[in-house]
Amino acid sequence: MPGSLPGMALACSTGENYISPGSNLSGRMMSKTITLREANQAFARCIREVEAGEEFVITRNGQPVARLAPVSGRRILTPEQEAALARTLARMEKGWPIGAGPLDRDALHERR
Repeated sequence: MPGSLPGMALACSTGENYISPGSNLSGRMMSKTITLREANQAFARCIREVEAGEEFVITRNGQPVARLAPVSGRRILTPEQEAALARTLARMEKGWPIGAGPLDRDALHERR
């Protein structure tokens, strides 16, 4: 897209967000793109969303000019997400039975 910066989320007329070619998506959430006017009119809402881990790219005349992102860089999870994470970690800790029984290093490398 003309005038776009690599890695910036770009808005289109449908209100959807896109990442421009050459973006680095390694573990980062997709940014929401809002205009400077929208950011000004809903600044408190934007800050609440940033506190929850959201990131915004702010545009002026269709060009990205600023990024509003959490200082910690760490997402704050909702209670539902916290519960899902706790369930997943408990599942990982317990493991799944595969019927192999206990194994040791010698048994793994034994050749018969």
